[in-house]
Amino acid sequence: MEKLQLWYCDNIAVAQSYQFYFMTIPVIGAYLYGQGKTKIGWVLIGVWVAAQILLSALTNVIFDCVLPD
Repeated sequence: MEKLQLWYCDNIAVAQSYQFYFMTIPVIGAYLYGQGKTKIGWVLIGVWVAAQILLSALTNVIFDCVLPD
């Protein structure tokens, strides 16, 4: 479990560039919603919210990725 925690904290939880690309999902969803494609817009936004909650729970509760002082 410790190896998994180290891998997760080093590769997923730290400020990687994928997090900025990941923010395009709700933006695209909002754009599609504004274009009248409400169903796909809400699906994209909902998927992003679910993924954010999952990543936050993994980072803060399960793996406890706290940087040392």
